[in-house]
Amino acid sequence: MMRRFYIEPQKSDFIKGQEYIIKGPDSHHIRDVLRLHPGKMIELFDGSGFIFKARIISLDKSGVKVAFGQRYATHDESHLQIRLAQALIKGPRMDCLLRQITELGIYQWTPFQAQRSIPEPGPGQTQRRVQRWNKIAVEAAKQSHRSTIPKINAPMSFKDILAQAPEYDLKFIFQTGEHVQPLTMNLSGGRIILLIGPEGGFTRSEIILATTCGFIEVSLGPHILRSETAAIAACTLIQYIFGDLC
Repeated sequence: MMRRFYIEPQKSDFIKGQEYIIKGPDSHHIRDVLRLHPGKMIELFDGSGFIFKARIISLDKSGVKVAFGQRYATHDESHLQIRLAQALIKGPRMDCLLRQITELGIYQWTPFQAQRSIPEPGPGQTQRRVQRWNKIAVEAAKQSHRSTIPKINAPMSFKDILAQAPEYDLKFIFQTGEHVQPLTMNLSGGRIILLIGPEGGFTRSEIILATTCGFIEVSLGPHILRSETAAIAACTLIQYIFGDLC
């Protein structure tokens, strides 16, 4: 399997045979970690669903020079557009969760402030976290050989999330350790939004507000799960029901 590296979208409008220099951490990884050599083929992707074959021409400390080859679309991305709306939890755990859902093929990720969330970060901190999350998503997409990168949204309020509910075919709000209905298998739809609460879960008022907006309250079983565990379980369950893991 060819190694895959990310290229910024505005730099991927190429002509076959055109040369390009890979710089930064990817250059170091190709040259000093993988020890690839001139003539070796690699893949480049810009997150749009297309893959570009490229041949290494030369390598030095200034970067890795490649020549673009064939451009082709992949068909390994999910037919579902799952948006995971995740209540804010402590930073390192959010980072780990984002890596995992990127590997699973989730389409979009939105952190939000729930009533039981950790304190909301300030504007400067929020911007830095979003930048870090985008880098994490790119790295996870490269590692898992995805051809697209999940859309990462800045944190928003719970009410703002609910206001966007009409855009989706199916809407679920998940609870653990609660006596609510299990998820039915008789479902259809391509655009799906999942709501996962913080530690301690959603408050009853949040559940009522969400169900008023068309969300279906669903159980993840009788056991109390950590928030990030619940998110992975919910995403995997939806993907299994819709045949996305087959």
